[in-house]
Amino acid sequence: MKTKTNPPLESEFYCTTAWHMARFKSKSADVVYDFACNIAYKEKRFYVSVERAARHLGLACNTVRQAYRELTEKGWFRLIEEGHYSPNVYEPVLNHDAWVAANPGQCCVKSSFPWTLENDELGQVIWAISGGKIKPKSHSMKAIRKMIRELECSADDVAEEFREWYPNQSHAPKYVLGHFIKHFRELSKTKVLAIAA
Repeated sequence: MKTKTNPPLESEFYCTTAWHMARFKSKSADVVYDFACNIAYKEKRFYVSVERAARHLGLACNTVRQAYRELTEKGWFRLIEEGHYSPNVYEPVLNHDAWVAANPGQCCVKSSFPWTLENDELGQVIWAISGGKIKPKSHSMKAIRKMIRELECSADDVAEEFREWYPNQSHAPKYVLGHFIKHFRELSKTKVLAIAA
């Protein structure tokens, strides 16, 4: 059963099965899904009754029943055969890519930052050094690139100084790069004066 298509949500990460399961009403759906995928890995068939699965997983029957229902409704279990006096037979969708092919438009979309479009490695380095707290905008990266040209230094010089300077600063994230540019320019002037002396 295909689920309703909604506009994609933005996320810092690529979409995964876990992202979908975290949005289920049944908070045990991921456990049941993992169990089903392990059983169905070779034959692509899962036919364990709710009662047996609940006993094995240490969950209540109603919890497992709800997980089976929701996994089926959201397209992670395909009902192959309805059981009469025996368990239903399901084909679990074994990976995220296969599920996406049958359910387009349901995934989150990884946010793109200005430097990913320009493939600016320095922006990625600054983001990584800050532990993802500083997200360089294109205007900040243009100012840093301009500074690099004017001071005739390298992106490696800037990254190295940012690595040293960042842990000791106390500015709000949106002001960090402005303060860093000011710091780096002052530091460069000091070095030029020291060399001249």
